[in-house]
Amino acid sequence: ATGPTGVTGATGPTGATGATGPTGATGASGAGAVSFGAGVINSITATSYSSVNGSTTQTTNGPEWNAIAMPIACSFNSLHVTARYISGSGADALTVTLVKNGATTALTCNLNASTAATTYTCSDTGNSVSVAAGDMIALKYDQSNTAPILRIGVGTTCQ
Repeated sequence: ATGPTGVTGATGPTGATGATGPTGATGASGAGAVSFGAGVINSITATSYSSVNGSTTQTTNGPEWNAIAMPIACSFNSLHVTARYISGSGADALTVTLVKNGATTALTCNLNASTAATTYTCSDTGNSVSVAAGDMIALKYDQSNTAPILRIGVGTTCQ
């Protein structure tokens, strides 16, 4: 016959720490992209500028009045433009260009808006512009006709 179970004894000392396991695989890097969006109504002058993050255009000043200082180094690799012909008359050839430290860059696109109540688009994903932290970045708008009113939206990506 088996007798009753005895009282549990005191806990023993903690054992030695085991060996460290192998390091796991490195995870995938994130996209690290920064996107900017600007919305403007076209200017009454042939050339105007805006910030890449949506400020209104300045017609009497150059890009230095509209540029933002980049907080990081990255490469702008896309520029997408949508223009809605709101009212007015005539055709407007519009070119939008990324400006770095006051100089135009290769990142640019062109569209021709000619009919009211119509949306026009263009994009440039084939050119890249590297920027350093502190570089001043803006958008330049060149147009052939200031009579039509265009609502312009611009998106850029920097990674």
